[in-house]
Amino acid sequence: MYISMENLSITEIESQTGSHKKGKWVDFKKPIETKKVVFTDEYTNLMDLAAEVKHAATRSPHNKLIVTFEIQAEY
Repeated sequence: MYISMENLSITEIESQTGSHKKGKWVDFKKPIETKKVVFTDEYTNLMDLAAEVKHAATRSPHNKLIVTFEIQAEY
């Protein structure tokens, strides 16, 4: 049995809760989220996927990561 992971994408979501305006901190009513795709590829090895996720998490540990992929199994 051969398992492949296809359409792999790692998305980084940065959330801002406020900003400085005229020397004061102003909170937003709703957090502003900025999405950025940091990695897209097709992988067949789970260890390679884990290495890419670890690299993305260490690059920006304060941001949320979303990992999506499709599994194809062949007999």
